[in-house]
Amino acid sequence: MELAIALAGAIIGAFAAWFLNEWSISLREQPRLCFQMTDIPEDKLTEKELRTKTSASEYGIKVFNVGKNAFILDHFSLYYEGKNLVDCFMDEAKQVILPNENAIYTLMEQDADALQTNFTDSGELI
Repeated sequence: MELAIALAGAIIGAFAAWFLNEWSISLREQPRLCFQMTDIPEDKLTEKELRTKTSASEYGIKVFNVGKNAFILDHFSLYYEGKNLVDCFMDEAKQVILPNENAIYTLMEQDADALQTNFTDSGELI
């Protein structure tokens, strides 16, 4: 009887170890993206007086791929308190983000204003 219990415990322990190992591998293989608000160099911008609400602003969102595999990012949305602030559609040339690389999405003036308005009203800093 003791041998059967020891054998069952060993089998259950081996199965649990195998399951946890597979689970940790799947977690490591998942895509991982990090987002950071950044500024755009002035030489790439239109003068402030000549911009419209759909012109490129001086702000952008840098998307880092910190995972192990390439990631295809067509678009992403920024939400705050359940409200959609900005829909960001990546340029076709920037959609594939290789591991340890990044792509920058340049915000339009109206998108940058929406982000600044919501974060400054709530007291949080960008």
